Amino acid sequence: MTIIDPRLHERRLEAEGYRAVCGVDEAGRGPLAGPLVVAACILPEDHGIEGIDDSKRLGAKRREQLADRIREKATAHAVVEISVGEIERHNILGATRIGMVRAIGALEPRADFALTDAVTLTGLEIPHQALVHGDRLSESIAAASILAKVTRDARMRELDVLYPEYGFARHMGYGTAAHREALDEHGPAAIHRPSFLVKWKQRRLALLAGSGAEEDTANLLEARGWRVLARRYSLPGMGDLDLIAARGSTLLLVEVKARSGEKAFIRAGEALTRDKVGRMERLALAWLREQRDFVCRRLVFAAALVELADDGQVSGLRIVPIEMGEGRRAERTL
Repeated sequence: MTIIDPRLHERRLEAEGYRAVCGVDEAGRGPLAGPLVVAACILPEDHGIEGIDDSKRLGAKRREQLADRIREKATAHAVVEISVGEIERHNILGATRIGMVRAIGALEPRADFALTDAVTLTGLEIPHQALVHGDRLSESIAAASILAKVTRDARMRELDVLYPEYGFARHMGYGTAAHREALDEHGPAAIHRPSFLVKWKQRRLALLAGSGAEEDTANLLEARGWRVLARRYSLPGMGDLDLIAARGSTLLLVEVKARSGEKAFIRAGEALTRDKVGRMERLALAWLREQRDFVCRRLVFAAALVELADDGQVSGLRIVPIEMGEGRRAERTL
């Protein structure tokens, strides 16, 4: 679906006496990596280009075709790239504003009015208006969005050659599952935006902390004479059981709970509920059905309560029986 009355805003401004109205838009505000690209464009009324629309509603091949036509027919167009360093210094909104002002200033001939996609600008020498969903309301903004997107995609394909392990040519730096898996394996590169990786870092720290907590728990159990038989035993729809250990005919089922900050042990213990014990038991019985050389007479449920330091390292560890209320420990005789 193309823009309805695509020059409505341009004609209104021309009726007010403006003769060179530009549209301004960006590509790349959301990705975890790569630059922000901003474009500005002045289109003549008789450009004759069919199908100009918001770049997000166009396929890659169609965008490239339209970008060629826009460059050919535009009265003026300019594209600027905002580096990762500038994004980090000014935040993404500030970087977008800087890029828009630069792109408008780079137009030749110059614009006398700017239509932007939802972003209000400061420090601009000409008047402007911010249109919410402007890339769907103004063909000038839509044309700029196409130029910005095509330019940025080309840049990300170049970066894919330099950093092939991340797959930038496929996801253009956005936070897809494949991109996050590459980050887990290789860590961030110089073109990743540190402030955009906060959630990934938190998740990564939690995974590393969890892995370290389980390893420390397993080592403590073995030091106390238990044999660790399984780790992270899981079944579809049932979650997983962190550790299964045995001593004689007793099977110890351990849920590892790691917390940081004040009262870490208390908060870890509060995470263990009756439902959690029931799930642990169902997983343990399923595991036992898979074993042929282990005779189990008793199930004992325990919690490894782990205290984490600020850097995610284990700073304290207690293995305690899970209480079911009224002083009763969670156990089952088979």
